[in-house]
Amino acid sequence: MESIELTRLSKGSHEVVRLVGDLDLNTSGAAIEKLAAAAAVIEPPAVAVLDLSGIGFMSALGARALCAFNRACALRGVCTYWVAPSGSGARNILDLIGLTDLIPTFDSVEQSRQDQPLAT
Repeated sequence: MESIELTRLSKGSHEVVRLVGDLDLNTSGAAIEKLAAAAAVIEPPAVAVLDLSGIGFMSALGARALCAFNRACALRGVCTYWVAPSGSGARNILDLIGLTDLIPTFDSVEQSRQDQPLAT
């Protein structure tokens, strides 16, 4: 069975949650569980930065896992940004289904840290 790895790192007011692996039918269930656990410990006013630069392949089910993370963070009052480098497989899927129009998406973690959280 394939796996998806998750790491979490605090960078000031930003909590960087990084996924590595393929995010597809085989791994989306595990990703949802790991992302839910990560979302549960991020405290407002921190900003959750979901780093997808380590994703090799992502399916629509993978995108669903990301949306579940976003929803869990929003319910806790945590602003969420995504990192998916332009031209990457993850960014292509996010662009295709229109999620980059809804969720601030950056090319790098450093770029996401230059922005400020949206007022709630």
